[in-house]
Amino acid sequence: MACVRAADGVGALRSIDETRPSLILLDLNLPTVSGWTVLRELEDNPLMRDIPVIVVTGEEPVPRLRHALVVLCKPCDPDYVAKVVADHLPSPRI
Repeated sequence: MACVRAADGVGALRSIDETRPSLILLDLNLPTVSGWTVLRELEDNPLMRDIPVIVVTGEEPVPRLRHALVVLCKPCDPDYVAKVVADHLPSPRI
């Protein structure tokens, strides 16, 4: 399983479109195009709306998001983030 990283919202949308990931770990505070916009694009695209999303945010209070499986608050413990990601990755197809 590969991990793809994007530095901003434009790169995130491009990477998501090109790779169709099994899961997205998305920061809402992205440069260029915000994570909010990325979420809206995912929700509006029938080919992408079923991709599970884990949102990371420093916003208080924590926003309620329809499309997010889990919302993690910054600062996040890396071990906890890894566990949440592992718990929500779809099972591999054989």
